[in-house]
Amino acid sequence: MKTIRITQMDGTLIHEHTSDAATYKSAVEEAYAQGKSFVKANLASMNLTGINLSGADFTGAYLSKAQLVNANLSNANFTNAVLIQANLRGANMTNANMTNANTLGANRS
Repeated sequence: MKTIRITQMDGTLIHEHTSDAATYKSAVEEAYAQGKSFVKANLASMNLTGINLSGADFTGAYLSKAQLVNANLSNANFTNAVLIQANLRGANMTNANMTNANTLGANRS
């Protein structure tokens, strides 16, 4: 069994996912399905390709170098989030709130 922990930047546990085939994507999907918030979450370098997180709250989250290729991030809140060098290629960002988000070097094409 493999366990993946999703935490806030200060180490506070958001969600723990245990499975034989646990991935960061499956852990985040499970947390979101259970109504967990990703406020101040540390999701740096996670491969979340193709994930559906429409309406999720990423306020103050750290997503540097995250792979969000073809993800559905419509209506998500990225206020004050850090997405430095994140790969957002093909992501649906319709109505996403990007207020004060740091997207330096992010790939959006």
